[in-house]
Amino acid sequence: ERLVKQWYQRRVRARDMNYTCICGVPYTALPIATVISVDQNIPMVIRRKEMKDYGTKKMVEGIFEEGESCLIIEDVITTGGSILETVDILQKAGLKATDGVVLLDRQQGG
Repeated sequence: ERLVKQWYQRRVRARDMNYTCICGVPYTALPIATVISVDQNIPMVIRRKEMKDYGTKKMVEGIFEEGESCLIIEDVITTGGSILETVDILQKAGLKATDGVVLLDRQQGG
């Protein structure tokens, strides 16, 4: 946990990314984003994979303001489809999603 968290933090600092919240791509990156959120005291939003027919019925859960910048956290990228889907959903919810950090790129077009 600590090594992965530190790796992500170094990548973000090296690229001087500006963001006010983070979002882990469902489902595997959610624990990583949670650890970073708690450790760095950065708000986290949760992107649902599918809309529920009960509760808030939102695709993005959390406290945020329209126009805020959201950093996307992903564990493994293959084609990039999950990240693009996350960007689309975050943008529809009113967030800016221009930066992301990926732990492992499988070099298959993502």
